[in-house]
Amino acid sequence: SMEFFNTYARDAIAWTRTKLSPDDVSWLRDLPIRTDLEGIATLVDDLMIFTHSEDLRVAPVNIHFVLDGVLDLLVLDPLASRVSVERRFDPSIPELLADADRLTQVFLNLARNALQAMEGRGGVLTITTRMSLDHHLFSAGSDHTSTLVIEVQDDGVGIAEEDLSRV
Repeated sequence: SMEFFNTYARDAIAWTRTKLSPDDVSWLRDLPIRTDLEGIATLVDDLMIFTHSEDLRVAPVNIHFVLDGVLDLLVLDPLASRVSVERRFDPSIPELLADADRLTQVFLNLARNALQAMEGRGGVLTITTRMSLDHHLFSAGSDHTSTLVIEVQDDGVGIAEEDLSRV
């Protein structure tokens, strides 16, 4: 279960800290696996939103930093071994107000779905960011605001015709 994994990840980090001296642990701080374990534990916490109501943690977010973090985690997935990643990021996109952990959860789910769609045959996972002038958001007392578009595209088999109505 998610709670078991979350406890396991946090216990692994805590155990490492108790078994090593402070000098031994200093090199561990920058180790990617430690960061990934803590990130995964945070993601599991965030997945628990479906069973426990929690507040959003809204702050300025660089969407490309979030997407890069997701792609860094994805590389660890065995399904990614035959998949290449193409980033098509628009560098002019400003920070947005959002919950970075929730965005990570959403994009990790989308990217994992893409890997599963390409399972066994490989392919290309393309993530594109751009601003859209086609759809505008309006807020009280201000002009319209362009919207951010994030596309996750894969070379997978696609959704079966009979399942399209459920998507």
